[in-house]
Amino acid sequence: MDQPTTLLDGIEIPDFGERRYPYAVIEVTRHCNLRCTTCFFFQAFQHEEKNLSDDALLAKLGKLARRHGIRFMSWVGGEPLLRRRVIEKGVRLFEQNVLFTNGTLPLPDLPIAIGVSLDGPPEINDAIRGAGVYEKVRFTLTTAPRPVFIQSVVTTRNVSVLDRFTADLTALPNVLGVIYSIYVPQKDDTSGLAFTLPQRDQVIQTLLGLKEQHGGFILNEHRALELALSPTCRQVTDQCDMRENSLALDYRLRRRRPCCYGEQVDCDLCAAPTPFSMAARAMARPYGPRGDVALAEAIAGTRSASPAQAAACGVDPPPPARSPQNSS
Repeated sequence: MDQPTTLLDGIEIPDFGERRYPYAVIEVTRHCNLRCTTCFFFQAFQHEEKNLSDDALLAKLGKLARRHGIRFMSWVGGEPLLRRRVIEKGVRLFEQNVLFTNGTLPLPDLPIAIGVSLDGPPEINDAIRGAGVYEKVRFTLTTAPRPVFIQSVVTTRNVSVLDRFTADLTALPNVLGVIYSIYVPQKDDTSGLAFTLPQRDQVIQTLLGLKEQHGGFILNEHRALELALSPTCRQVTDQCDMRENSLALDYRLRRRRPCCYGEQVDCDLCAAPTPFSMAARAMARPYGPRGDVALAEAIAGTRSASPAQAAACGVDPPPPARSPQNSS
């Protein structure tokens, strides 16, 4: 079904009603220079239509930001940096931004959070993301104009090496920390990358152990990891804040339902960091009568690029250097 539209200041935009959405995700482009086996973007969606032009996309995003009060934008793809101009101009439309990139292209010098993807040591990462990608990303990090964080998808392929991989990441240049995202399968997933709930509980215990060992370098929030354990995970996914209180937009500004993973996502096996971090923060400090926690609110106090990198996904920033004993 076609997305209804409306006019705002003479510009046609999708009509999502009048309500406010503090947080949004935009698929900047349908194109990517990699084909990672863990990527839901190419597993779940067809990409037959052309991208909107740069100017059209930026104009419509500006109007959507004003109409819906969007404060925080997450720029994803495809590979967003294939449309560098959109990123460089688009981040000016929002108070807070996070850019997720595969790290094979030069990073922009922007005062925003940037997450670079790596999924394990070279031999495992390159089996998932393509030959030579690990070294390309390593070179990108050495030339990065600002510190970044690593975004890593945990699957059955790399779970056994997380301890070694985390230690390797601590030695990479310009890396503030890593946020681990456990693979979220589609309902018909046959990749062999996903975990059962008992297996996922073991993964979460591993991540909690890594957080205890490496402190703030593991950017996942401690309470959010605990909530993703099987006794409580359905309490979060059944009432997922992302479902109703964020806008997930494709490369032509159509809304993804229930979230950026699309309509075939297996919500019962979701342990994505953002909804669980939102739930953890809602328990600690509810916003509004329904206890909604927007990711924008969670990081609204960010002052500079470095803490923004760490907090970009609603997670704990690294502890200050003067207080190494500070814990989550």
